[in-house]
Amino acid sequence: MPRTMKITDVIAHPLSVAYERASWTAHEYMDRAQLILVEVRTDQSLIGFGEISGGPQKQICDLVALFADVVKGMDPMGHAEVWSNFRTLLGRRHQPSDREGPGKPAVRKRARDRFRAR
Repeated sequence: MPRTMKITDVIAHPLSVAYERASWTAHEYMDRAQLILVEVRTDQSLIGFGEISGGPQKQICDLVALFADVVKGMDPMGHAEVWSNFRTLLGRRHQPSDREGPGKPAVRKRARDRFRAR
């Protein structure tokens, strides 16, 4: 029986390039193109990539780091289990308080402890 692949690391790479000429959309002023490239590494040396459009980039990268703690050790092909864990983490009782933003160690520790204790 083949060994199940495991996620070993998730890395957010924020990318940003200034436009030569800024413009307005219906909702916002646009002066740069922004994208966050998300790299997912496995214990079998396979690397996958995804992308996130939007901002603010720092907050999104902080969330990716928080979620990385949740998915490390999981099977990258186990999409249903990954999403189930995200839904549990983001449920009402797991919302960070005003004192604890998503990048705070206490929130990351709770997420890591909850999903590693399975």
